[in-house]
Amino acid sequence: QFQNWNESISGIEKLALNIQVTGASLLDEDSIFRLREKLLSVKPELCNLIVGVSENVLSHAPRTTNSILKPVDGKEIQLLLDGYGYEKTSLHLLENIPIDFVRLDPDLINNCLKDRGKFISAIVSLMHSLDISVIANEVQTENQFRILNKANVDIAQGTFISKPLTEDAIRNILLKKLES
Repeated sequence: QFQNWNESISGIEKLALNIQVTGASLLDEDSIFRLREKLLSVKPELCNLIVGVSENVLSHAPRTTNSILKPVDGKEIQLLLDGYGYEKTSLHLLENIPIDFVRLDPDLINNCLKDRGKFISAIVSLMHSLDISVIANEVQTENQFRILNKANVDIAQGTFISKPLTEDAIRNILLKKLES
């Protein structure tokens, strides 16, 4: 799809392609090989590659994750730690694995109204000190968005931002952005 948008919309900038990896695929050598082949097939000029791995998977298979993320043919592959705050992540993992993004667990977002975002602010502060960008997942209300914005969350996702879109709707948004 990225290639279609790049060919049909002139002036489009790089988009981010997020590939979610499940625990089972990190434990199967054939799956790892297929994932690396897929990553090799993506043209780096078309998009930034981001591999999303759950907190649980990363804590159980850090070496495998590192081997997938090693640059392939000069491609930079970024790591997104998904569901942060649900499992017990060791700070050692944050220090020793090149994590670029954490996506906060939706339960943290749902609970941010209780303490006016103090807990999320602390997480964001820690992540930013480690040069890790923070994504808020499943933002559903304006109050949540305001609290997350005040906490300096880098990216917000969820139905408050946008409902899921079709390929045509995304294409139209990209075209409008280029016109403005």
